[in-house]
Amino acid sequence: MKVRGQLHIPGNLLIAGEYAVLQEGGLGVSMAVGPPVLGRIRDSDTFKLVARTGSYTSEWMPFQDPSPSPDHRVAVFEHSVQLLANESAVRAAFSPLEQRLAERIVEICAAIRTRRFDPVEITVDTRSLFTSDGRKLGFGSSAAATVASVAGLLAAAGYDPTTDRRAVQRLATAAHRSLQGKKGSGYDIATSVFGGMGLFTGGSFPRYQRIQLPWFPQAAVDQGPAPQSTGSAVDHCLRFQARNPERWSRLFERNQNLVREFSQSIRSSDGLRLLEALRLHGEEIGDLIGVPAGLETQVSDPETDTGCSSRFHKALGAGCETIMILPHVAGCPGRAIIRDDGGLQWG
Repeated sequence: MKVRGQLHIPGNLLIAGEYAVLQEGGLGVSMAVGPPVLGRIRDSDTFKLVARTGSYTSEWMPFQDPSPSPDHRVAVFEHSVQLLANESAVRAAFSPLEQRLAERIVEICAAIRTRRFDPVEITVDTRSLFTSDGRKLGFGSSAAATVASVAGLLAAAGYDPTTDRRAVQRLATAAHRSLQGKKGSGYDIATSVFGGMGLFTGGSFPRYQRIQLPWFPQAAVDQGPAPQSTGSAVDHCLRFQARNPERWSRLFERNQNLVREFSQSIRSSDGLRLLEALRLHGEEIGDLIGVPAGLETQVSDPETDTGCSSRFHKALGAGCETIMILPHVAGCPGRAIIRDDGGLQWG
């Protein structure tokens, strides 16, 4: 089969702004990281979507079998196709100030609704974001897969998804929120689309502004003691907000000030000081909502310690499933992560 093009979509990490990014105007700092999710669009006899996830490969032919697939691993495809095939949902994905772009995308998506293009096979491969035993690395694989699905469908319909990356961001955010039961800030989608490090602003139509933190070292990530359901953690936070609106308001404003200052930091001393404040802030929220984000502190032995235990550690996202460590040091615990400045690529 002839290859029409290939997609490159990085994973993502939320460095700061846990829970606050779920609110309108809530600020966070995120980073696009490799290795990327890969997508491939090839000519085919039938329209087929192929998902390679962990150690599994799943296929779905939406126009031959439009009913939901019993295989949850193609759910990203299902929600992406349902969105792009629904004209009103496509329009609603764009803000009032983006309606000119929305009209252009509505025209493109008409080809998907009516299948006015030659059949293709779209493959989305997220295996790079899983460990060898099938465990997620914590790099936002479902968000990156959603970006790949939406971008692949637009490319199949004849639209270069890098023409205006906002289109992919808006559509993928809507599809991913549908997948998550209308939850989700969209930071992960925006980060994978635009790449680099960014100041994220949450809300109905999230915004992402690329930032430069020249002092930020190569980081590492490690797996925490146990998996954490993001949806469950968000529910805990929402219940806390309902019970303690004034306390949450103070916590939210504290986050806004810290994140804004952190996003503008130039010197290592300032950045690390603010990261430490953000770590403590996140741990306080975790304790209050019942989803602990604190990490056990290991006492180092001065005779044998090589500097590994003295590095900075911070839990990322909900709970402490994923831990960021600064800086990465060869031979110390933690998987080195490389920032991906390219974001969504198509060619």
